[in-house]
Amino acid sequence: MPPSHGRSYKRAHVACKACNSRKVRCTITLSGPPCANCAVDNIPCEMKTRKRRRNTDILPAISDPGTQENPMSLEQTPPATRLCTSQSESPHWDTSGLAKDCEPSRWGQMTDAVRLSPDHSQQAHNASSATSSRDTIVVGHNTDESDIGVAFDAEADVPRQNDHQDEVETPPIANATSAWAETLEEHESDGNRVPFYPGDRRGPAFVIDICKPQRSTDSNHSFVAMPSLESLQPEEIEYLRWKGCFSLPPHPLQEALIKAYFHHAHSFEPVLDPQDFFCAYSKGQLSLLLLWSVFMCAATFVEDSLFFVNLFESPLTFKRHAFQRAKTLYDADYEKNKVTLIQSVFLMGHFYADAEDRLGPWHWNGIAISLSHTIGIHMLTSPARNGIRPLWRRIWWCIYYREVWLSMGQGRPMRISLDHCSTPMPGLYDTSPSCSPEYQHYAPEELGILFGIWLKLIEVTRIMGRILSLNYTIKGARPSRAIIERDENEIRANWIHDGNNDQSPVLASHVYQYRLHTQAAIIALYRPFLHEAPDGVPDDEQDGWKEFANSKLRTAAAHATHAINCMMAEDLIKFSQTIAVLTISPPIQIHLLEMASSKSLSNKLAKHNLALCLLALDEMRKSYVSADAAYKLFDRARIMVEKSLGEDAVVSRDLVAAANSSREAQGIETSEWLDDSMPVGHEFASVGLFSALWMPFANLIPDESLESSF
Repeated sequence: MPPSHGRSYKRAHVACKACNSRKVRCTITLSGPPCANCAVDNIPCEMKTRKRRRNTDILPAISDPGTQENPMSLEQTPPATRLCTSQSESPHWDTSGLAKDCEPSRWGQMTDAVRLSPDHSQQAHNASSATSSRDTIVVGHNTDESDIGVAFDAEADVPRQNDHQDEVETPPIANATSAWAETLEEHESDGNRVPFYPGDRRGPAFVIDICKPQRSTDSNHSFVAMPSLESLQPEEIEYLRWKGCFSLPPHPLQEALIKAYFHHAHSFEPVLDPQDFFCAYSKGQLSLLLLWSVFMCAATFVEDSLFFVNLFESPLTFKRHAFQRAKTLYDADYEKNKVTLIQSVFLMGHFYADAEDRLGPWHWNGIAISLSHTIGIHMLTSPARNGIRPLWRRIWWCIYYREVWLSMGQGRPMRISLDHCSTPMPGLYDTSPSCSPEYQHYAPEELGILFGIWLKLIEVTRIMGRILSLNYTIKGARPSRAIIERDENEIRANWIHDGNNDQSPVLASHVYQYRLHTQAAIIALYRPFLHEAPDGVPDDEQDGWKEFANSKLRTAAAHATHAINCMMAEDLIKFSQTIAVLTISPPIQIHLLEMASSKSLSNKLAKHNLALCLLALDEMRKSYVSADAAYKLFDRARIMVEKSLGEDAVVSRDLVAAANSSREAQGIETSEWLDDSMPVGHEFASVGLFSALWMPFANLIPDESLESSF
């Protein structure tokens, strides 16, 4: 076709016979057969191979030469795409020969092959002629379960000349700026539309109220036309391959990681739909970004021996590799599906990079919050409109859960205010549908019971968020005694009683960690009142209230330590979640405070309980860098407290001797030197020592040893 207006166009490297004969743009390199034109015209779509290879920068592909359904099989692809690569070719992941005996699996056998998530494939199919002339990835539709064909090609920027333009309407392709205008029209969810939230009536969404005053719902959630698919450049694909993003671990390790995730991580933070995940996983259509994020979270719960067999030094080494690959895919804007992207960055928040938290949990949870606002999962209504799934509610409350406990553990203000959210609390109706029989071995038998524990955990988290908002504000008024009693009663109303002795390790670990959360919430509730009484307490009762608060703190810390002791006795510390590092910190702080007590028995008991907690933290250091940082902080604090107590004892003896000498010489009484601001039984010299210990990670000093470990 001669160029128009003096503009020259590049010819596509690959096109089907029908599009080639009609000289129109073919999307077979995006969606595979049939292309968009053949699908619209309802005619057979046959591949036309080019005679001369023009693109020298082609990714190797793995394809089955015997599969006739794959249009990009070895008989049809250019010679350069016949190259096969093993995992040993990856410069960062040398696991060649480890998965040769694995049973066939799309994901297990696929190493350097590039996969597209369902969102990529769907967008590519819908893009048709509106996609710009950029190099794209193609996944062949191979029916063999052991291989997936991959081709790398370029699409020409040729204007489409369709003979049936006036008869057939193509799927809507949105301009990047048209989403706001489309919210004025009600569209339900379908394969061609994506969720979009224009905000509330403070912003442009007020126009919706003007244009549609009689609309049936107050929800501003919309589904707008899918934006154009921006394909990755060849050098970007090559960079992802060089970084090892397409080189998955051997199949046995993958299976162990998936099973570990759904046994130990999913039931604490159910941000995935198990059935959807397993279906996509078995078909090889799962997002790579999400898969690497799942692998990273699950590495903590897999036996070390399995990593050693696969040439990894430790689970921490694998975890760092998985995080680097997930982050590389995220930086490349690989994932287009907003929900999948939110799930992925939420899971990436389980990686603790360094004390500055530039790439740590606080950073990634903030991204998850921001992305959630763009599709409005914080403003869901009940009942939900068509296209909005219960999974969205679970995702939002998981994000809120991490935000609350990260805020408590790191001493930072929360970035979520429930006053500006309408998403209802999750209930039993939000549970995931049961898995198909072929996938049930991935999930624990007690999945229903574990989901019930999660519902209680979210309720305790909601109360905890309210405590942080009321009790720890800088300018707000102190809560009253009635509010404190209400919060404690609501926490205890969600208490889980002791189960039977034959419960599984998975269930037992969840129960113990849940108790850590409840006791940490009670400690957070009463901790501000060690030095001041609640609002409305008379002056003559304030000392009694401080002693009452101190008693509540000691009891909660003792109960938390008991749960930790049970976990160690039953060898369950290895199943601790990342948040467990934060929930174990409040009881440690109380034990440190009790070490300063002048009562000998209380001092000895505090030292014993502190030793148990530090022992648990020391065990967690094998899995989490955050545990290593917390252990160093509290161990150094213990040394400082003991040193301070030793110095205080010497000073006290000198003061007593001097006072006795003065009394004998002058007949005057010694004066009290205890500080009334501290709880009864605590030395004055410890005042101010714990002010920097309430928030263990607020001003953490980076340690050089952390740079070499995760």
